[in-house]
Amino acid sequence: MIDSKRLVLYGAFILACFMLWTNWQREHVVKRPAVQPTVTASQTSSETSGGYIPREHLSPSTEAGEHPAVAAQAEQHTAQDKLIQVKTNVLNLQIDPLGGNIVGTTLPKYPKALHAKNQPYQLFSTQTDRLYLAQSGVIASQLKRKPLFTFAKQSYVSEGSENLNVKLTFKSPKGVIVTKTYSFEPNSYLIKESITIDNQSPDAWQGQVYQQFQRTPPPEVKHKGMFQMSSYIGASISNPDDKVYDKISFKDMGKKTLNRSIKDGWVAMQEHYFVSAWVPPEGQTSKYYSHVNNDIYTIGYVGPTLKVKPGQSIRVNNRLYAGPEVTKVLKSIAPGLDRTIDYGWLWFISAILFWCLQKIYSVIGNWGWSMIILTIFIKLAFFRLSASSYRSMALMRK
Repeated sequence: MIDSKRLVLYGAFILACFMLWTNWQREHVVKRPAVQPTVTASQTSSETSGGYIPREHLSPSTEAGEHPAVAAQAEQHTAQDKLIQVKTNVLNLQIDPLGGNIVGTTLPKYPKALHAKNQPYQLFSTQTDRLYLAQSGVIASQLKRKPLFTFAKQSYVSEGSENLNVKLTFKSPKGVIVTKTYSFEPNSYLIKESITIDNQSPDAWQGQVYQQFQRTPPPEVKHKGMFQMSSYIGASISNPDDKVYDKISFKDMGKKTLNRSIKDGWVAMQEHYFVSAWVPPEGQTSKYYSHVNNDIYTIGYVGPTLKVKPGQSIRVNNRLYAGPEVTKVLKSIAPGLDRTIDYGWLWFISAILFWCLQKIYSVIGNWGWSMIILTIFIKLAFFRLSASSYRSMALMRK
C-alpha cells in the first residue's frame, strides 16, 4: 500500500515538473525577427482593397493579375506619425489612411497586467509577432489599387460626452467617390462604420463591400504545451441555424478554407477576456471566407453585389466591436455574440453561477466578497448532500 502511494506521488511530482517546464518555455519565448515580404510590381497593380477576397467574388480585371491574397501579405503600413489618431474615453485607435483600416487599438480602462497598470491593453496591432488588423473596403474593377483616403485632421479627440465621427474620402480617377465614416459613442466599444459609394462617373458602378480580420497567432498559441490549459484564442462565426456559434481555430483555417453563406451573422476574433467582431447589416446574407498565407490568417465576409447608376449613391452600414467580453453588451449587439465568452465545457453551469455572482455584486459592490458569499450559498445548497456523503464514508470506515 505504501509503495503504491509512493508511485502516485512520484508520478504527480514528474507531472508537476513537466507542466512547470512547459509554462516556463511559454513565458520565455525567444522572439525571432519576422521576415518582411517584398512587394512586386504585379502585386501592387493587383491590389484592390488590401485584403483577401474569395476568388469567386473577384472581378475579371482583378482576376487577370496576381491573386489579392498574395498582395495582402505584403501590405505595408503608413508610418506611425502619419496615422490618424482617434481618442475616446474608452478607446485609443490608429487608422491607416492607406486603405482606411484600423491598425492599432488600446483600451485605457484595462491594464496590460496587474503589475503594469499604466500600460493599457492592446488589441489591434501591427507588431510582427502580434499582427492584428480590422479591415474593410470595396471590391470593384474601377478600384485596382488600395485607396489612399483623405481626411480633415490628423487627430480626433472626444471629451467623453459627445459622439465622434471620423470621415475618410477617396475619389477614383473616373469620379467614383468612396467615403468611409467611423462613428464613436462615449463609454462604448462599439464602432459604427458606414461606406458610401457616390457614382459621379458616366458609367454604372458595380462592386461589393467586405469586412475582415487579419492576424498572426500570438506566441501563447504557437508554443502551447501538451498539458497546458488556456481559454480559446481564435476566430468564430455565428451559426443562426443552431442558435450558437462555430469556433474556427487557426489550425482549422490552415486545414480548410471557409466558404459559407449566412444571413444575419457575424465574424469574431476571440481571446482571453476580449473579443472583436464585425456585424453586417440586419437581414443581409453575406459570404464568409477564410485564408492563410505566410502565417497570416484572414477571416471575414463579403456582402451582396451592389449596383450604382451614374449620379446615384448607396450606403452600407456595418458595426465593429472591439473591447471586453461583457455578457450584457455583447447580447445587445448581435444574437449569439455573448456566447463567445469562453466558459469552457460546463458553460451552462458557469453562466448560471456568473449570473448569480453579478446579482450579488450589484448589492455588495465588491467582487471578492461576492465570490465568498456565492461560495457560502453553494455550500448551503449542497449541505444535505454533503452530510449524507460524510455519513456514508463514516459507516464505511467502521
